[in-house]
Amino acid sequence: MYRRIPVIQARLEILQVEDNSYTVLDPSNGSVHYTDDIGIEIIHLIDGKRTIDDITNALSIKYDAPSIEIFRDVEEYMKHLTSIKMVAIT
Repeated sequence: MYRRIPVIQARLEILQVEDNSYTVLDPSNGSVHYTDDIGIEIIHLIDGKRTIDDITNALSIKYDAPSIEIFRDVEEYMKHLTSIKMVAIT
C-alpha cells in the first residue's frame, strides 16, 4: 500500500481536554490541532521508523477492522497533519 514514513516535525505538546478530546500544540510555529483518541494513537505511532502501512496494520489489529478502511482514515489524517505542517512524509 503505502511504504512512505511519516515524521513528526517538532516536539508536540498534547493536552487532554475531555475524555475523548485532545489539543495538540506545535510550539515551533504555534499551530494548534484538535483531535480524538484515534488521532492521538496515530500521532503516538509516528516514530520516524514506521511506515503508513505499519501504522495501518497496528490499528487494524488493535481494532479488528479491515486494513483498507483503516488505511483510508490514516491516509486522510496524514494529509491533514501534513497540511498543517505537524508531519512530513519521507
